[in-house]
Amino acid sequence: MRVVGGLGVYWVAFFAALLLVAEFAAGDPASEGSPREVTRDPSGRPTGTRLLRTWRDTVKLDGRDEPRSVEIVYDYEAGVARRRIYAADGALVADQPLADQPQPSREEIAEAVALIRADAELGKLARSVGAIFDGGFLLREAAGEPCGPGSRCLQIFMLSQSRFGLHRRSVVDMRKEVIAHRRYRPDPAE
Repeated sequence: MRVVGGLGVYWVAFFAALLLVAEFAAGDPASEGSPREVTRDPSGRPTGTRLLRTWRDTVKLDGRDEPRSVEIVYDYEAGVARRRIYAADGALVADQPLADQPQPSREEIAEAVALIRADAELGKLARSVGAIFDGGFLLREAAGEPCGPGSRCLQIFMLSQSRFGLHRRSVVDMRKEVIAHRRYRPDPAE
C-alpha cells in the first residue's frame, strides 16, 4: 500500500470532494417532483414544504440491497416534519410524520438571520456592534408561549466579532416569520 504525502493528500481529498459534488449535482430521481420550495400566501406567510436534508440508503428486500432516497421535510402549513422514503424509480415508499422537529437547514438559519437584520431594533444593534450571527437551535415552549406547539422557533445568537461576547439572543418563529423573542433569556432552572 502506497501512502500519499504532502500535497498529494490535498489533491486526493479535492478530487474526492468533486466526485461527491458531481453525484449530488446530478440530481436524485427520487426527489424530483416532491415539493421543495417554500411559497407564500397572500399575507406573506410561508406555505408549502421545505426540504431540510436528504440522503441515500439501502434496505434489504428478499436478500437484495435496494437503494432508497430519504428526505426530511418540514410542512409549514401543517407545522409538521415528515420523513419521505423513495424507491430507486422515484416511487414514494413511505411518508411518515416525525414526532420531534428536525434541526433546521442552513437556508432556514439564513432566513432567520435575515429577519433579525431586517428588524429595525435588532438590525440597528447588529450593525452598530458589527455582530457575527450563530445558532439555529430549536426552541420549544409550553402552550400559550410564543414558541409553543405549532411553532418552529430558531434561536439566533448575535455575537461580538471575536465570538466571545454575546450581544443578544433572539428567537425567530419560522412559521410566522416573526421575532418571537427579541431578547431571550432561558430559565436558569432548566
